[in-house]
Amino acid sequence: MPDWICLLAQGSTTQANPSGQMINTFIIFGTVIFVFWLLVLRPQMRKNKDRQELITNIKKNDRVLTTGGIFGVVKHVDDKEVLLRVDDENKVVIRFAKSAIVGVEKSAGEGGGETK
Repeated sequence: MPDWICLLAQGSTTQANPSGQMINTFIIFGTVIFVFWLLVLRPQMRKNKDRQELITNIKKNDRVLTTGGIFGVVKHVDDKEVLLRVDDENKVVIRFAKSAIVGVEKSAGEGGGETK
């Protein structure tokens, strides 16, 4: 068997730089964290911010949708709760937590609009 084949089979005898491997590991780990933040955490933070803004901007006569699927018109807004008028004929008013509102349309006096 020729000598050069034996040399190729043995492979390289040089040692890798341990600090270089550590830097590469940190770069890969940092890249994974950044991609996770970009794809998962950032959109979730934006969604939470938009939802909080929607809840704080609820005002009287807004048409809203609750998490239970109930449509109503805001009769009164408090810090933590909302009174919704759901039936004008029978004068039905239901009290909800503000956090139960999932969508707001234009004011009842302005006509129908799309849910935000």
